[in-house]
Amino acid sequence: MDTINIKIQLDSLVCHKRQSGGEPYIWTIFFKADNSCLKITDKFRLQGKPEFKFSDGGHSTLGRHPAGKRIVVPETLGTWQTTLEPFWIEHFEQPTIGVAGLVFIVLEHHNLSNEGAEAAHKALNRFVMQAADRVIADFDPRRIELLNFTKTVTAYFGDAFKKEFGAIQEVIVEAVKNSQTMIQNIWTL
Repeated sequence: MDTINIKIQLDSLVCHKRQSGGEPYIWTIFFKADNSCLKITDKFRLQGKPEFKFSDGGHSTLGRHPAGKRIVVPETLGTWQTTLEPFWIEHFEQPTIGVAGLVFIVLEHHNLSNEGAEAAHKALNRFVMQAADRVIADFDPRRIELLNFTKTVTAYFGDAFKKEFGAIQEVIVEAVKNSQTMIQNIWTL
């Protein structure tokens, strides 16, 4: 199995319902977990950290758009080109592919201060990195079905990240509240 060139691209969004005239903005976090950043130890544990690419800035808007209109995501925010280097599994003498993906959050500005947006963006990035570390540390090869190796590994990571990401909204809200004054929080609310 050779190294694979990949391109992950989020090219457009459609806002189906608008609550007000706020401007939407997007935060993107691209990630990959492959043999370039993680190793499988002789005890069949994962060692290392995933690679991330974070979008810049906390409050770059996508401009004003009416409901139902297609919003083009700028390439600088929605595109990542990288490679996936397969893992070599000694015990099975076979390669297996790594994983790559994208986490994105779309919000509307709604009187959020620049400080609040920046704090929330940083908190989100930190949360995703810490979640990835926990998911990798908790990987247990005893849960893997040998006959469905790739499917079982993919299911583990998918389920583990879904569970971890259930707290994203709380992380963002707390970061905003903690970075703004009481007056700013009332205005944002």
